[in-house]
Amino acid sequence: MSGGNVTNSGNVTGGNTTVSGDNVTNSGNITGSDNTTVSGGNVTNSGNVTGGNTTVSGDNVTNSGNISGTDNTTVSGGNVTNSGNVTGGNTTVSGDNVTNSGNISGSDNTTVNATNNVTNSGNVTGGNTTVSGDNVTNSGNISGTDNTTVNATNNVTNTGNITGGNTTVSGNDVTNSGNISGSDNTTVSATNNVTNTGNITGNNTTVSGSNVTDNGYINGTNNTTINSTYHNPTDDSTVSNQGNDSGSVIAGFKSGIGDVAGAVENMMSSNSTNAVIGSGDGSNLAQPVDKSVEATLYQQLHMENPGEVKPLFNCTDSGVMNLPAGEKQLNGECENVDKK
Repeated sequence: MSGGNVTNSGNVTGGNTTVSGDNVTNSGNITGSDNTTVSGGNVTNSGNVTGGNTTVSGDNVTNSGNISGTDNTTVSGGNVTNSGNVTGGNTTVSGDNVTNSGNISGSDNTTVNATNNVTNSGNVTGGNTTVSGDNVTNSGNISGTDNTTVNATNNVTNTGNITGGNTTVSGNDVTNSGNISGSDNTTVSATNNVTNTGNITGNNTTVSGSNVTDNGYINGTNNTTINSTYHNPTDDSTVSNQGNDSGSVIAGFKSGIGDVAGAVENMMSSNSTNAVIGSGDGSNLAQPVDKSVEATLYQQLHMENPGEVKPLFNCTDSGVMNLPAGEKQLNGECENVDKK
């Protein structure tokens, strides 16, 4: 079926079914037992478009109905707006801008990709779920049973839930006030800034960026790793490890006494036996700071003028003074350290 403007409120069926036009409007049923293809300048669906392999494309695609393929479902356009259901074995939705307030799911793989912006206030789910764009904004749910990947060239903003077996969130800047979690591994990384006022959790949790600011909750059941040039934990932040004594909290930072405070805060909030303070790239890590001195260190590092802090350690305290160059307050210069 083809024409200038195609409007269907009935049933169009076949083995291979193709509907095309300058504008296609469907409030009925378009079905192909093998392949179903719908294309046009503007495609508007409030009915059902189904097939073995289902493809819907247009300059603008608006769906408030159901688009599904038993095997593969592909929806593409300049602007794709979904408030209905897009489902399949493997489901791909792509466009200059993708806006979803409905459900996009693939029993095997789900991919949502935008040249510009992905805005999700609905549900994007799959076995393996990937969401990418110049900017990704999520206030809904993005989840993958196995793997969940959210990637932005520019910014990721999450006020909803991003979950998976292995969950990876990355961008130039990552801002989280919702929940990011992986039952196995959770990785959050930013070229510039990671700002967390929500929850970042996993079995093994890694957060990295040039600047990491935490006013929420960062937790790894076994291991929590923070790699940052600067870590700015606030008074309300919690960075913890809830594993047994074999677990560890690693806070790797390049400079700043506040960074050291973050490492100790990690340790104090955990059941692990030690925290490690070191460089942002994970190299030249210091010896562990023993928990017997944690309270004094933590108190000193949270003073009003951290740049003037002089921790109360003897230079011979095991594991305390053996810190990498650059940590001026703790590098063993006894003449600059008030002894206990």
